[in-house]
Amino acid sequence: TWQYNIAGSYTQEFCGISIDGNTIATGAETGSTNAITIYVRSGSGTSATWASQQTWSVSGEPSVVLSGDGNTVAYGNYDATSNELSQCKVQVYQRSGTTWTQQTVPTPTQVTNNGTFPVHYGRVIGISNDGNRLVAGAYYLDHGSSNTNAGGVFVSDRSGSTWSTPTLVHYISASNLLGNDTTTSGKYGNFGYYCNISGDGNYIIAGKEQNGSPSSSYIFALVSGVWTEAVSYTHLRAHETDSYL
Repeated sequence: TWQYNIAGSYTQEFCGISIDGNTIATGAETGSTNAITIYVRSGSGTSATWASQQTWSVSGEPSVVLSGDGNTVAYGNYDATSNELSQCKVQVYQRSGTTWTQQTVPTPTQVTNNGTFPVHYGRVIGISNDGNRLVAGAYYLDHGSSNTNAGGVFVSDRSGSTWSTPTLVHYISASNLLGNDTTTSGKYGNFGYYCNISGDGNYIIAGKEQNGSPSSSYIFALVSGVWTEAVSYTHLRAHETDSYL
C-alpha cells in the first residue's frame, strides 16, 4: 500500500486523473485567489515522484476535469455573482509534449437568463477520454418567463483546436418533460445540476435537484448525430458531484 500527498497553497476543491495515473489536474480556491495546477508523475510505486508541470491563475470558481488520456484539461470558469450567461465560460488547455495551449469554448447562444439567479453555467462539466467532447450544466438557466431556473445541459465538440458552439441537449419545462417527470411546471427544475459524459463521448448523464425533493436522472445516447433520451430514473436528493459514467 502506498499513497502520496500533493500539498499546495490552495484549498483543493476539484480534481481529475488520467487513465494511466500519470497526470493529475486540480482546481482550487483560497478566498479571491483561484488556480488550476497540473501534476505529473515520474517512476512508479513507492519510488514515484510528483512535480507541478503547469499552474494557471483563474477568475471565478474553477470546476476541473481531465480527459482520460491526460492531455486535455477543461474548467468551468463560472461567475457565481453574475446573472449574465456571457460571464460564465468553459476554458480548455491541451498538452503537446510538456506545453499546454489554451482553447476557448464558445458561450452558448440558444438561451439567455432572466436574472433571477446566476446561471451557474460550467459549475459541473465532463469530458471524453480523448478530450474532444465536453458537457456542461447550467442549472439556473431560464427558458422564458414561465420556465424560471429550468436549467439546461450543453455539449461541445472539438475539431483540431477549434470548439463548436455548445448545443443545448435538453432542458425541463411543462411541455418538455422527460421520463419520470410528472411536474406541470418547469420552474425550479434545475436540470444540469449534475452531468457527465462517457469515455467514448457517446453517452451523457444529467439530472436535476428540487429543493430536497426526489430528483431525476437521465441518460442520453448519441444516435445518428442526435442526443436521444435512453434511460431515466428517480432517486433521493442528488448532489452536483453525484454523476458517474
